[in-house]
Amino acid sequence: MAPRTGRPAPTGGPGPRPGPRPGRAKTGTSSSTQPATAPWRLQGQRGREPRPERRGHDARAAPRPYRRQGPLRVTCGPCSRRSYHAPPMRPPISWTLLILAVALLLRLDGLSHGLHLDDPMQVELGSQRDERAMAQAVLDGPLSGSADPGIFLHWGSGGFWTFGLLDLSVVGLAALVGSDDLTQTWRENPSGILLLHRLASAAAGLLTVLVLLRAAARERGSRTALCAAALLATCYLHVRESHVGSLDVLLTLWITLAWDQSLAWLAARRQDGTSQTAGRRHALRAGLALGLATATKTIGALGFGLPLLAWWLGRPRRGDQRRSHGANISLLGALLAGAGTLALLSPHLLWALDDVTQLLRENSARFAAGPGDLPAALSEHLTNSLGVGLGWVTMALAVVGAAALLAERDRRARCLLWLTLWPCLFLVAFRLTATRYALPLLPGLCLLAAVGIESLTVRLGSLRPRASGWALGALMMAAMALPLRRSLSFGRLLRAVDTRIDVAATLREAGAQRDDVLAFGLYGLPAMHPGARKAPWVSFLGMRARQGDAAREGVLAHPPRFMLHERSHHALDAKGWDLFAELVAQRYERVLRLDGRSDRATPALPDETTGNPSFFVPWARPWLMQRPGPALDLYRLRDD
Repeated sequence: MAPRTGRPAPTGGPGPRPGPRPGRAKTGTSSSTQPATAPWRLQGQRGREPRPERRGHDARAAPRPYRRQGPLRVTCGPCSRRSYHAPPMRPPISWTLLILAVALLLRLDGLSHGLHLDDPMQVELGSQRDERAMAQAVLDGPLSGSADPGIFLHWGSGGFWTFGLLDLSVVGLAALVGSDDLTQTWRENPSGILLLHRLASAAAGLLTVLVLLRAAARERGSRTALCAAALLATCYLHVRESHVGSLDVLLTLWITLAWDQSLAWLAARRQDGTSQTAGRRHALRAGLALGLATATKTIGALGFGLPLLAWWLGRPRRGDQRRSHGANISLLGALLAGAGTLALLSPHLLWALDDVTQLLRENSARFAAGPGDLPAALSEHLTNSLGVGLGWVTMALAVVGAAALLAERDRRARCLLWLTLWPCLFLVAFRLTATRYALPLLPGLCLLAAVGIESLTVRLGSLRPRASGWALGALMMAAMALPLRRSLSFGRLLRAVDTRIDVAATLREAGAQRDDVLAFGLYGLPAMHPGARKAPWVSFLGMRARQGDAAREGVLAHPPRFMLHERSHHALDAKGWDLFAELVAQRYERVLRLDGRSDRATPALPDETTGNPSFFVPWARPWLMQRPGPALDLYRLRDD
């Protein structure tokens, strides 16, 4: 019995002549679905597609067409390429919740460090200078019915209104449940308002992880997105700065959101005209996020280069006036949305424009990076901000990921690389080397590292398929091990009592007044800013700055009752403590010695690379300490 038409003979013979090929009309007929020379194509067809057939013995090796339902266009044929992006897949909800839970726990661990509801002095010693100043500005601003941003003029009024609206909401809820005047309670002891601002910073850090997860899933797939989110969730620098109720983590959230929407706008512009409305929405969202970023900190204006770069990278071919006109309108809308948001959040510009302009001019002249400052600043950021804050393994994987994106022939991959590298301008805008200035780079670098992990895993899987899963786990553990250890050690230290708190308690028990104690040190011992409560001691460095050499003569003539020596800054001893070495040896006795450093190492404290080292925790190796705070010696005057 002869085989059916279109199938080869069982014995391998030529068999009967098959029917006409799909796409080629029969002779003498005029019904043809495609030209004879057109390749075979699929466009979201449903049901059973025709199978391409070949003559003779080669029919057994004929490839089956790629079958897919939905709007995705798949092109196969002798003149076509299969260079398309798979549709974005939502990451598994279980892994997503696990990563977000880890990120939240790391940012909440030790969040109440230095705060005490019954002792305002602990708040003064255990909080950072900037977050105390911001809390005081909000207390004097929205909580007092004033729109004057005060010290927020140094950064931007976006954080002023963000924290102010949050505090007003909590005060309103407390009033509804019949609580006491919460504003007056915060004035007497700012522990509550500082904790509220820290919670806002931790929430901003968690939302940054979520935005990165969403953007990476859309651009590179769910597995790469999970890897990138896990790297950012355990990033030491991001976890550390999320413990401070200031503006840097909030700025990073707005920059990351603008980056995400710029990528979405760029992807929508490559599609047909049906997605232009969605593209305009993405552009407007990017502009709104950039307006919030600039209002939060003035340096956020550098983020306006993201939609500009996306507009330039997605420029249409010559002659396509319709798409070019639509892109120009979307870009203009994004810029206007950003400018409008900035103006809405900066009403003080109406009456303090001259002060803001003068302040910007002074900061530019003071902190602008010269040609010789950039190499040193970049080296410092590479070593401390990224090498320690992100991890050298993650940095190496980010380089691999950047090379993998460059090697791809797809233009979308290269556009992703350029937009991801744009926040590097935050490191070269000023000559400041504080680690927090590298925060806007972290989400993009985590994405590049995840792309590098995916690239290495795919290459290893092509050689040994069974080893790809193990390779992925090993690379992730290598990238996350040290940052996770630093983050856990940092949270453990913040739960312990600061050494300065014990000194303040000892002085209180002894009945010592502020003028009875002379402190020799730099950070954390004197009052950090004029609006703060006075510290329980007088700083000799501050006294010498006001009185000059007369300060030393006054101390020798009238020795104080107590002397407090901070042993963390040996370089400062020549300017203060060494001048009274003979006096201390003859007339003083040591009554208290505190040192949180372990016996295995002696890390220098405070670490200058942190910018404002109020934590008194070693930057690179926080596990070398048992408790936070500087090494302190308290001496008491002997009775004559």
